[in-house]
Amino acid sequence: MSADAPARPTRLFNKNFVLLWQGQLVSALGNHAFVLATSWWVKEATGSATLLGLYLVLSSVPSLLLEPIGGTYADRHSRRNVLITTDALSGVALLLAGTWMYVARPGATAGFIGLAVLTVLLDAASAFFNPAISAAIPDLVPRQRIGGANSAIEVVAQLSTFAGQGLGGILFTAVGAPIMLLIDGVSFLFSAGTEAFIQIPQRLPARRTNGRRAALEFLAELGRGFRYIWAARGLRSLVLASAALNFFAVPIIVLMPFFVEDTLGADARWYGFIAAAYGVGSLAGSVAAGIGRPSGGARRARMLALFALQAGTCLALALVRHPLPALAVAALGGAFGGALTIYVVTIVQVTTPEDMRGRVFGLLGTIAGSISPIAMMLAGLAADWTGRKVPAIYAGCGAAMLVVAAVAASRRTFRTFIALDLTEPTPEAPAGSGRALAAPEVVP
Repeated sequence: MSADAPARPTRLFNKNFVLLWQGQLVSALGNHAFVLATSWWVKEATGSATLLGLYLVLSSVPSLLLEPIGGTYADRHSRRNVLITTDALSGVALLLAGTWMYVARPGATAGFIGLAVLTVLLDAASAFFNPAISAAIPDLVPRQRIGGANSAIEVVAQLSTFAGQGLGGILFTAVGAPIMLLIDGVSFLFSAGTEAFIQIPQRLPARRTNGRRAALEFLAELGRGFRYIWAARGLRSLVLASAALNFFAVPIIVLMPFFVEDTLGADARWYGFIAAAYGVGSLAGSVAAGIGRPSGGARRARMLALFALQAGTCLALALVRHPLPALAVAALGGAFGGALTIYVVTIVQVTTPEDMRGRVFGLLGTIAGSISPIAMMLAGLAADWTGRKVPAIYAGCGAAMLVVAAVAASRRTFRTFIALDLTEPTPEAPAGSGRALAAPEVVP
């Protein structure tokens, strides 16, 4: 069955996008409060740093492994239904877990196991949710306002982090972990309820009734996602450059406590101030990048400058020896990173064919999720090996980021790709990607 696709919205904050945005705000607030509260519960109940570390690992590994599968699923099934189902299931799981903890009052071992199972389920659900929402956003807003939509979603992420963690600490002290789980469950159900009223235009492939054949086709579509990224040379260059930049940026965050204490001679308060400055800067950069509508050439110039400026902030941190300049540099680094993230996500969304977006963002999520733990581990090893000479590590990271920026800028495919006119129709998949749709269907 086929139908004409509905007209593209003319306003950024139209009904569909507002419903999605407000649902994400509520559920993100609840989720950040949940993470803080349950982490503190594990710490108090078990007294084990190892178990706390294991719990945090379990909150990220499932999505790392499953996001390519979740992205492929979001390309082959209704993204709206994926959003509703994952939020609803997460809400129900949280309500059941909260009720169990409130009624049964489990001990440390049983409580830890229960929370571990819960966090694995929630992270597995996010592996389907995240690619679906990234793939859906370009179809909910005017083409020229996709950057603004990504900026608005990033504002939700940043504000929910600040407010959710603050509320999490207060509410955990006041009502305890079981009630916190119940509150988070309600927030997810609220988000699922708002998503039920959203219409997301999407062309779906023909459904296969044969289970074995459908499974083989699913695996083939997963493989096409890998081939698409590799065959699209501009996209590949952008992905590799962004991944390399993030790899060398991770040690800045990981080693910040040592930098504050050993190099700046400051205490934990300044560590909190500097971390907050980075977050505020990231929020400001995200908003600034979403406001303008630069031409392709202007966007290329801004992105190349942001690549270099991020490297510059790392080099500047290596030189400062007082908390106040470090605070300013951290805010600038956050702003440059936030703006660059909006530009990168928007380019990928607009240039990727609609039926490939879920796979592309699923694979990108796995790439990003794989890089961070490796960079964190190497940063710790480097700090111990150098006798905590953090400024030298910062300088090395900054120099490496400058090399990444220079190599990226020297590649014609990269420069051409980031300067594409994003108001033009989405290009077809590159030759060799294997893109194909059978009997497309437009779904609301």
